[in-house]
Amino acid sequence: MLRTSGAEWKAFCASLPEGWMHEDDTITVDDKPDNGDMDLDHVPDDAVMTISGGVLYMNQDGKDGKSLEYTMRFWRKRSGTTRIVVEVAKEKESDVREAIAKAGGKFIG
Repeated sequence: MLRTSGAEWKAFCASLPEGWMHEDDTITVDDKPDNGDMDLDHVPDDAVMTISGGVLYMNQDGKDGKSLEYTMRFWRKRSGTTRIVVEVAKEKESDVREAIAKAGGKFIG
């Protein structure tokens, strides 16, 4: 099983070629299972997602698929960046934002 955020999921999807598709996976968004009725293109950036199993096809012909989990893990390693979701007390928000900016980070959502 792979845990990710909505922001990372959308960045991963944006990196794939046009016409890609996935199937036979189990995806949850904030502990709610996707039964084919969720719009995974518009999950909130701070959503907590889990991905289990699945096959990722790079085109619509449905041949030569690779594991969705493996492909996303490989993409993570090659991207050279990471996305994190942070929870902090309101009175410390500006301190955390300042520290992230000083470290060269950027805010996605």
